[in-house]
Amino acid sequence: MKKLPKSDTPEIFGDAIKYFFNEYLLKLKEFSINTQKSYRDTFALLIRFLISQHYSISDLSLSDITPDIISDFLDYLTTVRKNKAVTRNIRLAAIHSFFKYVAGRYPNHFDICQKVISIPFSRAMEREIEYLEVNEIEGILNSINRTHALGRRDYALLTLMYNTGARVQEVLNVRPCDLKLSKFSSVKIIGKGNKERICTLWNSTALLLKNLIEENNLEKNSTNYIFVNCRSEQLSRFGVRYILNKYYELASKVIPSLRSKKVHPHIFRHSTAMHMIQSKASIVDVGHVLGHASITTTSLYIKADLESKRKALEKIEKPSSGMKSELFRKDDDELIKWLEKL
Repeated sequence: MKKLPKSDTPEIFGDAIKYFFNEYLLKLKEFSINTQKSYRDTFALLIRFLISQHYSISDLSLSDITPDIISDFLDYLTTVRKNKAVTRNIRLAAIHSFFKYVAGRYPNHFDICQKVISIPFSRAMEREIEYLEVNEIEGILNSINRTHALGRRDYALLTLMYNTGARVQEVLNVRPCDLKLSKFSSVKIIGKGNKERICTLWNSTALLLKNLIEENNLEKNSTNYIFVNCRSEQLSRFGVRYILNKYYELASKVIPSLRSKKVHPHIFRHSTAMHMIQSKASIVDVGHVLGHASITTTSLYIKADLESKRKALEKIEKPSSGMKSELFRKDDDELIKWLEKL
């Protein structure tokens, strides 16, 4: 192990990590379990990297974690682990959060923290947003046999996912006490960072949930989960993936376009957003429904709305057959003026 010279600042890197998780992530920020796990994985990778470089973790002080070490770690992620830019950026975001915390708790490390925080994110290519057309959603729902209890559960589950555009875990966490089933029905969704939002329910969705609650003998104000497995345990995300894949296989036999789609639970969220955009819902409304913290995230759906782009292009007047010859008969000054009018 590399023995580093004793630092003038005794703060130990490992202790700072423990404080960061126990005080900042769990108590102050109350990040979701998934975010906590992502941060945990990031620092586990960083520590393993430092060990592979022959550093003694117990001897590392905060001042020893230099921007160069962090840059080497990020290079390791991309070159050795073959992580894509998106994954690298997720790791770097966790590291940025840690050093912002350190800068506040240990002001004597402010300069080095600022240098680490200034390490830029990679420019990641925007992934094409995959979504299902309305008839494809209907095909999947229509493939469900609702004559038995599991079929009714699955139908209500997928309908609620499409109705609200909520993340899978957000839907699985819904309890009867989160529902308001009346003339104007709604559901309370607990999103990232334990932030609450209210989503309006269609009358048909409200009826499905009301019937499911009654069928499972749940009280209206019950705190038990609505969507459970055969052992009466909360359904998992893997369970939802299995359920959706089963109905996807059935529906793709009837709707050929489904065969070219990679169907997964999150595609319902994308589909809800895209269909709202196509129905002329404002980007702000879409963001509120999905629980986006930034409008930048929601704007990705507008970029992906190929149908709207196609219709916009159709509104452009088609050039006449004589335009090309007319264009090149103009002299330079006239050509510039012509272009400026476009």
